[in-house]
Amino acid sequence: MWSPATPQSYFCGGGLRSPRAMASTARSPILLHALAVGIAAAFLFSGAAPISVAATFPQGHHPGTRGTTTGEMLPAVREDPGAFPPCSGSVVSIPVGPYPLGVAYDSANAYVYVTGSVHNVTVINGTTGTVVGSVIVGGIPWGIAFDRSNGYLYVANTASNNVSVINGATNKALISVPVGFDPIAASYDSANGYVYVANWDEPNGNVTVINGATDSVVGSVPAGSDPNAVAYDSANEDVYVANFLSDNVTVINGANDTVRGSVSVGSWPRAVAYDSSNGYVYVANYDSNNVSVINGATDTVVGRIPVGFGPYGVAYDRANGNVYASNYDSDNVTAISGVTDTVVGSVPVGTGPDGLAYDGANECIYVANHDSGNVSVISAQASPLEANFSEGSTFTGTCQPFTENVSLMGSASGGVPPYQFTWYFGPGSSLSYGPVTNHTYTATGTYNVTLTVHDSVGDTLSVTQPVGVPPPSGCLPIVGGAASNLPWQFYVLLGGTLVGLALLAIVVWSRRK
Repeated sequence: MWSPATPQSYFCGGGLRSPRAMASTARSPILLHALAVGIAAAFLFSGAAPISVAATFPQGHHPGTRGTTTGEMLPAVREDPGAFPPCSGSVVSIPVGPYPLGVAYDSANAYVYVTGSVHNVTVINGTTGTVVGSVIVGGIPWGIAFDRSNGYLYVANTASNNVSVINGATNKALISVPVGFDPIAASYDSANGYVYVANWDEPNGNVTVINGATDSVVGSVPAGSDPNAVAYDSANEDVYVANFLSDNVTVINGANDTVRGSVSVGSWPRAVAYDSSNGYVYVANYDSNNVSVINGATDTVVGRIPVGFGPYGVAYDRANGNVYASNYDSDNVTAISGVTDTVVGSVPVGTGPDGLAYDGANECIYVANHDSGNVSVISAQASPLEANFSEGSTFTGTCQPFTENVSLMGSASGGVPPYQFTWYFGPGSSLSYGPVTNHTYTATGTYNVTLTVHDSVGDTLSVTQPVGVPPPSGCLPIVGGAASNLPWQFYVLLGGTLVGLALLAIVVWSRRK
C-alpha cells in the first residue's frame, strides 16, 4: 500500500506510481523512456519475445499506413472448467497476474479486459469467470476503452506513448497509434465515434483525439495539469477530463473538440464516470477521500460524498443505479446511490483496488486489485437478500422489579455480504446492533421485534416477528400489584416450618391437659 513515507516507484515492476510521489517529485521523460527500454530488453532476453503478426482489418476499417504490430493472442493463463460463475451472490476473485490497472467491458463479446503487468491485457470470459487469454500490447498498458461502433478496444500504453487497438472479435492487437507522452486513460464518444486519450505527462496537459473509423489522430485538446482520467457524457455530448494536479475537471465540447470550461473538484482527482440515469458526472478525489458530483446540465458541483481512503477508480452500474468507487488505501469499494447521492454500503475486495468496470451482460462490477494481482467480481444483482431471527435462551433477571432477558439470534443470506444487523424493540427502546442481541422486558406478554439487515451494496430487508415473554421463573406471582423479591423455595420452607410449629404447639397443649 502507498504511504507518504514509502512511495512506490512508477514503473517498479509495472506497478502504480504513488499519487503522493507523483504530486511531489519532478518527472524525467528520459528516465521513463530508458526504464521502458530496459523492461522491453529484459523481456526480449528472457526468450519470450512477442510474435509479430500481420494486421488484418475488417471490411470498412482503414488503418492508414500502419501494417504490422506485435499482439498475438497467448494461450490461456487460467482455464478452470469447474470455475465459479461470476455474480453468484458473493465477492469472488480471478487471478490475472501482477499489477492489474484498468478494466473495460466489451459488450459485443461479453469479455472483460484487464490491463497490467508490463505489456499485456488479460481477457476474462464474463460468462464463466475464467481467464481465456492475454494480448500483447505496448509498454505499461493502463487505461482502456471499448468502441462499440467498430468492436475495438483502445489501450493507453503509458511507457510506449501510444495506443494499441485490439480487435475484440479475434482478441488480437491490430495497430498502435502514436499519441502524447505518458497516455494513461481513454474514453469512447458514441456521438462522434472518437476516442479521447488523456496524456498524463504532457507539459501543458492535453488530450489526443483518435478517429475510431480510421484509427488516426485527428486533433489534440488542451486540458489541465496532468490529465489522467476521461469520461463521455451522452446527455450533453461533452467529454470530462480529470486533471490530477490542477484539482479540476476540463469540459470538452465533443461536437467541435474545444474546451467549454473547467470545474473545480477535490484534491487530486483520479477517476471520472458518467451516470446516465441522473445526468451527473462523478469524480473520485484521491487525496480528499471523497467523490465530487457534477451536474452535467450546469457543469457545477452539486455534492461531495465521503468514501474510503484513496479513491482511485469509479464506475456506474446501470442495473441498480449505483456508482462504485474503488478505494486504493482501504482495500474496498464504496457503493453510492445515484438516486440520493449517499453511501449505501462498502464491499471488501483485494489489495490496492484501482480500475473498475460494469459488465452489462451479467450485471457484475469488475475491480482490478493492483497489489494482490487479481480481479474482484462484485455481484450487483445477486440472489435476493433474505433475513430471519430466532429466540435463544430466556432467563429471569430479577423478581422485584420484574425483568426478563431474551436472547435473539439473526441470520442473513443472499445479497452481497458482509451484512449489518439492526434490532428495533418498539417505542421507547434503544436500537441494538449485531447478529446476536439481548433485550430486557419488564412485563410478561407478546412483543413485536423487527430485524433490519443491510448488505454491502445498499439492499435492505426488514423482518418482524412476535417474541413471547413467559411468566417469571422462581418468583411468586404478582398479587395486588407487588411481588416478593424472595425465591418461592423460601416461602415453601417458611410454610413448612410454620406448620411444624403449629403441630408441635398442639402436641404440647394436649399433653398439658
